[in-house]
Amino acid sequence: MNDAANVAFQIFPIVYISLTLVITLLPILSNPVETGIGFVMILSAVPVYVVFIAWEDKPGGEEDARTLILNT
Repeated sequence: MNDAANVAFQIFPIVYISLTLVITLLPILSNPVETGIGFVMILSAVPVYVVFIAWEDKPGGEEDARTLILNT
């Protein structure tokens, strides 16, 4: 790999993380209440993920209900 590619691989993550922080922090600073509501809405998906995806030993009825919903 040449030196230009090495420099690009070193600079890109720094630029990406910096821009991501700016995009995240500006709304928090300008509209904290609305941003907080948005974060709560995003976090409300965690229980849904746990129940439908991460839970390995689900009761049998859940699988049947999900199959009925998805196949109709």
